[in-house]
Amino acid sequence: MKNNLTRLFNDKGVTVIVVALLLIVFLGIAAIAVDVGYVYMAKNQLQNAADASALAAGRQLGMICANMTVTQQQGSFNSYMNVIQQAAKEPVNKVAGGDATIANADIVLGTWPPFATNTTAPRAVQVTVKSSIPTFFANIFGKTGVNVSTVATAALTSQTTGSPGVPFGVAQDFFSSGCGNEFSFDNCAAWTKSAGSTLNCLNSGKSNCIPTTMVDDWWEFTNGAVASNTKDLLTLFNAMKGKDPAHGDYDDNPNTWTTEVAVLDFTCSSSGAQGSHQVVGFATVTITGVNPPKTINVSTDCKVVREGRGGGSLGNLGSIPSLVQ
Repeated sequence: MKNNLTRLFNDKGVTVIVVALLLIVFLGIAAIAVDVGYVYMAKNQLQNAADASALAAGRQLGMICANMTVTQQQGSFNSYMNVIQQAAKEPVNKVAGGDATIANADIVLGTWPPFATNTTAPRAVQVTVKSSIPTFFANIFGKTGVNVSTVATAALTSQTTGSPGVPFGVAQDFFSSGCGNEFSFDNCAAWTKSAGSTLNCLNSGKSNCIPTTMVDDWWEFTNGAVASNTKDLLTLFNAMKGKDPAHGDYDDNPNTWTTEVAVLDFTCSSSGAQGSHQVVGFATVTITGVNPPKTINVSTDCKVVREGRGGGSLGNLGSIPSLVQ
């Protein structure tokens, strides 16, 4: 009986069994800790690849738009898909041991915000990047890899830099309801103090008469539709209408001139603008007629793509995209 009880309470060898059982548990924990961490790291790298891809495709979209007339920018972009897809694929490389891939179907044109698929007048590109990430410890349990995907969206946002073609500015409150409409020059626009010399410079055929302008720059203004400026603008209007985007006219109408204008922080009023005002954005103006001494017929558009950096909040869109999603 004593020998039987001794054998019953003999725990020799139990430790080996417990360790063997715990080893399986530890291996499982290691598989989760190491492989999950590795997958998260790889997914971060994949997100970086998606971001770079979306920005490259968005930049290609912006360059295409910036060389178009206003009318062309409103059309279908199906014929440009190949070059945009190629731009999207160039930044994508191997990710954490797996090959990152982008299918043509995962490169989508659309509008923003929010993103909506549309190949007509697109202003954004959404890219989905996929990869199969290999595992290590999880192989013991038959899990050889994890499929992951990430999405990034780049959009053409409002310009923060612009190249105005005329030495006058437009009131910002006009765009709250008037984008696309004509405005009264006396009430909603004003000449810069240096407008006379700037118009003479432009009429002489020189470049850089109006320096590249940034949001938050300050411009000096004078009130009213100055008669001498209007006469000089007529000369410039007759020279510019009928040209192409490469030469400063962004429409395809030989009787009008479409160019860029700065939007300032003054308001539409009978007193006009006087003194210093800050640039808050840029807009497109189409001049349909200039009749000295004071009449200027102008219509506006505030969602046209122009060469320049985005990131602003009002007016024309810059051709250099921003990562928005």
